[in-house]
Amino acid sequence: MIAPIFAAAVLSKENYGLIEWALSLAMIFSSVFSFGSGNTIAFENLKNEGRKLVHLGQKYSMVICFIFLIITLVLTKTIPYAGLISGISSIFVIQYALSARLKSDGKGAFAGLVDSSFYILLLILTLIISVIENENIISGYVFSIVGFLLLLVVLFKTDFNKAVKVQDVKIYFTRGSKILLATTASLIFFNLPRIFLGNESLSLVAEFSLYFRWASIAIIIYRFFSLIYFRDLYTMSIKKFDRSIFLIGIGVFFFGFLILLIMTSINTIKLNISGIPENNFLIQILLISIISLWCISGSLEGLIYKERQPLFHFYASLIGIFFFITSLVIFEKTGIDLVESTIMSWLLGFISTILFQIHFLKKKIQIEFTLKYVNFFVWAIVTLNIIFLIMIK
Repeated sequence: MIAPIFAAAVLSKENYGLIEWALSLAMIFSSVFSFGSGNTIAFENLKNEGRKLVHLGQKYSMVICFIFLIITLVLTKTIPYAGLISGISSIFVIQYALSARLKSDGKGAFAGLVDSSFYILLLILTLIISVIENENIISGYVFSIVGFLLLLVVLFKTDFNKAVKVQDVKIYFTRGSKILLATTASLIFFNLPRIFLGNESLSLVAEFSLYFRWASIAIIIYRFFSLIYFRDLYTMSIKKFDRSIFLIGIGVFFFGFLILLIMTSINTIKLNISGIPENNFLIQILLISIISLWCISGSLEGLIYKERQPLFHFYASLIGIFFFITSLVIFEKTGIDLVESTIMSWLLGFISTILFQIHFLKKKIQIEFTLKYVNFFVWAIVTLNIIFLIMIK
């Protein structure tokens, strides 16, 4: 999470905006073409009878990664933007598979390292650029190298001795098609602010992303528990799950608030540290709330996938997209700043997504639970933001 902040301090505003824009599109493309392999691998690997699908998912991910690598080699020189997106996509499509396998094997620390591969490379590139003062090294070629290295790791962790059966392929793609819809809708919703702002100006993407990246440092708490304790989290009782993600959400929110206070203090004493955005309490508190809700939604998404009901998350994400677009249209007519209106719309989208995730889990899946702590957390976030909006406006 530190890498984008450092990149924002070193790169030009246009190149930083380009990286964030390309990253958003690459995440969507890799999700679409991976066919939900990451989630299939993770949750099938928790069950002994699902091992065939695990190795099938890894094989499929390697094929798609290889295709992205070829596309990168072909397009980077003639269409640099397309090559950059394809190069980043090669990382994510194979990263989803490898990380899912590692965390479901109980190797959360290694999964965290794999999940950070893009950001580690971005950090290295930024350090090189800060020394040579030449941003032209940012290209799809560089990112494709990491994609290729991850592909080799997955290659060594895949069993090729057993033949692929037609029945297994049918099961994989039947389940994968539903996961594909869910993850794609989820990623589109998550990346809507950057995609929308990118159509207006890459500078706006850079402005939004800088605030977002600082707020998202707090997600390290969620990442730690979701990776290290992945197995425990999705095999514990529903009541313990409810309390656990409630506590994680609180931890993320307060850590984010602490980061906000530190940033405010640095700006107040005018240290002029590059990469720290100007104080904007409304944007910062909204983004901290969104990051906290993102962690809750991500945890509920995992529970939905575990129950093999990915379409429930698909419906919830569509509702979130609807609320985002509707709210944004309304806010724009009121003359509110474009970045602020985009973030407020995003917050409303997250709230609606989580409420419908809970609704589907309670009403459609035959499990008797209330998720009362999660409900309380969501409404507490709503109340806090209403109070802050009244105070600021």
